[in-house]
Amino acid sequence: MHARVALAAATLAALAATLACTTRIAGIASPATTPPATAQPATTSTAAPAAETPLNLDAHRGTPCTSLTDAQAAHHLGDEVDKQPDPEGLAGPGCRWQSPPPGAFITVSYPHADDGLAVLHRYRDQFDTFEELQVSGYPAVAVSTSAVPDACTITIGASDTTHLAVHYAPSNTDLGGLTACQAGRRIASEVMANIETSR
Repeated sequence: MHARVALAAATLAALAATLACTTRIAGIASPATTPPATAQPATTSTAAPAAETPLNLDAHRGTPCTSLTDAQAAHHLGDEVDKQPDPEGLAGPGCRWQSPPPGAFITVSYPHADDGLAVLHRYRDQFDTFEELQVSGYPAVAVSTSAVPDACTITIGASDTTHLAVHYAPSNTDLGGLTACQAGRRIASEVMANIETSR
């Protein structure tokens, strides 16, 4: 099996696991269906924008719970936040911040990949929502699926070969008129600011 096809299949399988078990940290909201390893790329454009200034994620990959400060997590989730590191996460090292069940949660993960955002662009038609955007000047995509309409994942291309994913499930949280993806984008901006500050 070609290495990149295998990577795509593994990545998308990890995405499906996020919806199948929301108590486990994974990198991103699941596509509507997980294509088999031999799935063909989407017919729409699969080119992922390049990051003009590549960002090294190695430090946070080793300590993913430093991606958000305690104050930031409390701002989005409330005062009672359970922080759960997951260094062996299905989609790569990650951390989960959870308000009391069945409350909102945030996960930040640093997937093991070798082609950045390209795998998401390649299978963009597998998602119900696929929106290209920028977060702190870096190319990103917001994806969601009708299976979990009140959750959103923002995936940011830190370089041509690396990315990070911020998944936000607000539960019954009052977002002040924002969608889950709009609120998730704000959280992703905070994560990026923390990463850049720590360089």
